Amino acid sequence: MTEKEQDLILTHLTLVESLINQVGYQKGVVGMEFEDLYQIGCIALCKAAAHYRPDRGATFKTYACRVIRNMLQDHREHASYIQSRLCYLDSPLSSDEGESYLDIIHDSQEPDAYLSEKELLELLNRAKSNYNGITKKGIEAIALKYQGYSNAEIANLYHVKANHISAWISRARSRLKADYPLTDLCYS
Repeated sequence: MTEKEQDLILTHLTLVESLINQVGYQKGVVGMEFEDLYQIGCIALCKAAAHYRPDRGATFKTYACRVIRNMLQDHREHASYIQSRLCYLDSPLSSDEGESYLDIIHDSQEPDAYLSEKELLELLNRAKSNYNGITKKGIEAIALKYQGYSNAEIANLYHVKANHISAWISRARSRLKADYPLTDLCYS
């Protein structure tokens, strides 16, 4: 950084604080506190000093304000995106009454396995509503197998032979693979 660029930065450092106050900051929101925005603003001011060309007609103050404001707005949008995707441990699960992720972690030695089982069962239930007959029974059998039931136990529930359960599961898997690519099933 040249000495002239450093002088521009030191002279116009107050712009950063005034623009942050215009854009606004939010305490408690990840990436939107004053210190975070001040850092982004200072980086933008350095960028403005490095790219400023006086021969283009604008004063440095005008140019720097635009660069800082744009960078703060971009950061604000990114921070809002991140904030909207955060999952708090004390927030309730979508399908349970009052149970939270934190409850699951306290109740289970393997919370990741429990969550993935719960998600799989929700996906299977969602897909099951689109089928009937053998395929529907196969999806139900897949869910039961995932919960730890053996083919013999499932066969007893349905009053059929165990080899029927294997055939149902095979048919259900092939239908699910054909009808629901993984991304469609997860995000429908």
